[in-house]
Amino acid sequence: MECRRNKLIRQKEVCELIGRDRTTLYRWRKDGKFPKPIEDPGGELMWRISAIEDWLVELESNSTRY
Repeated sequence: MECRRNKLIRQKEVCELIGRDRTTLYRWRKDGKFPKPIEDPGGELMWRISAIEDWLVELESNSTRY
């Protein structure tokens, strides 16, 4: 399980995972509301699955339930 959490995923996969488009992801990154990406030598942005999963858990724990 830990190997999967350390895996790097590309922006397209992140968008699919969180159910949002690239524009929203860009805005959240710009506003500091989303984990910082890792940039590979070619300039492609990637994230660790663990960073995205941890962000989702934090988001859920901070949300107001009705």
